[in-house]
Amino acid sequence: MTTIAPTQHGKSLDWPKIGVIQPRLDGHGGVEKYGAFLIEALARRGPVDVISEHTVDPEAVARAFNLRLEGPRFLKDPRCNPPGSFAARGRLHAAYLRHQVRAGYEAVSRPYDLLIATVGTLPWRSAARRSVLICHFPVVRGQRVNPSISHSGLATLTSSAAREQRDIRSRLDSWNRIIANSEFSRYWMGQYWQRDAEVIHPPIEKTATPDLANKRNWIIAAGAFSRPAGHAGDPWSYKRQEVMIDAFKQLCDSGLRGWELHLAGHVLPPSPDMFAWVDELRDRAQGYPVVLHPSCPYSELEELYRLGSIFWHATGYGIDPEVYPEKTEHFGMVTVEAMGWGCVPVVVNLGGQPEIVEHGRSGFLWDTREQLQAHTRALAESSDQRKALAMGAVARSSHFGLDRFNQQVNRLLDEELALLHADRR
Repeated sequence: MTTIAPTQHGKSLDWPKIGVIQPRLDGHGGVEKYGAFLIEALARRGPVDVISEHTVDPEAVARAFNLRLEGPRFLKDPRCNPPGSFAARGRLHAAYLRHQVRAGYEAVSRPYDLLIATVGTLPWRSAARRSVLICHFPVVRGQRVNPSISHSGLATLTSSAAREQRDIRSRLDSWNRIIANSEFSRYWMGQYWQRDAEVIHPPIEKTATPDLANKRNWIIAAGAFSRPAGHAGDPWSYKRQEVMIDAFKQLCDSGLRGWELHLAGHVLPPSPDMFAWVDELRDRAQGYPVVLHPSCPYSELEELYRLGSIFWHATGYGIDPEVYPEKTEHFGMVTVEAMGWGCVPVVVNLGGQPEIVEHGRSGFLWDTREQLQAHTRALAESSDQRKALAMGAVARSSHFGLDRFNQQVNRLLDEELALLHADRR
């Protein structure tokens, strides 16, 4: 792991200095998988620095995502993901700390001709020559552009709201280009930030043609095991495993026989409280054919996809999506992965899921638990319908394939390289 050395802008380079800010690359979530494949696509074209707040272990990345990153240079710099709140001793001290963090982020970004940040919310100001922000969702509720609040002139001296608006807008303005991971995220970026974005859907690896004749009567769900939020305003979603367990128990009680529910995912964070949550879910399912797969490696998840017939997803169920859109699934990579293996998706009609599933052609969308159960019961009773929708799911999944992702990343890079070249003339 090397430290960051500054370079001078403006000198002639055959290949510009490109950096990717990927704050974390040690877990198994969709944000990190997106970042890993983005880095791999960029590194095929030329040298790339990957800046994280921790030491990246390429072997751990390979185990998590079945992807070996051998080309990039990995740099450790905690300033790439500075804290959003400060233990300040008074207003002046808070302003000083904020200035230090802002200056640190700008120092990280300044050496680069092209900086790409793949993050979950609005980062600090970039000082690179060209800056591309790939945001998976504008999660932090306070970071919103409010057109009714002045952000210039005397107002910034007398109003804390005006100073905050000036900061938010200056941060946004430092990013030349914004990329969203879905049309759903793009819409909310427009609502929150008053900026348009382009969409590059996450990369989904294409599987071999699935063997639909080898499917078992399994319902699969994939997502992190994380205890539900303690209050409705908590910004992080969770996967609603308890809702799926209860829905499946009711199906069994009403006559469903010969089917199993398999819940797979990593325990995040891997803390005693989260492992206790897994135990609570296991107790909740006791007496029913429900199998939990915590800390599930990718090879085991692939085996579940290969044998599963139906895929469930319930993230965001029970919340008001207009009030808390961040608590829904912002895209749904696991849904597409399951579809590629011939699992028929029966997923909640929220977030990015409607972008993926064509209702009645490649799966089903549901709004109520009764609809979830009705669609599942119909699929369980008709192997012909399962096969037809499984074929539709496989075809639909190809729309989000890795080849298309790489093409879009290459196009993005070509356009940015052309702008850098034109700027040097």
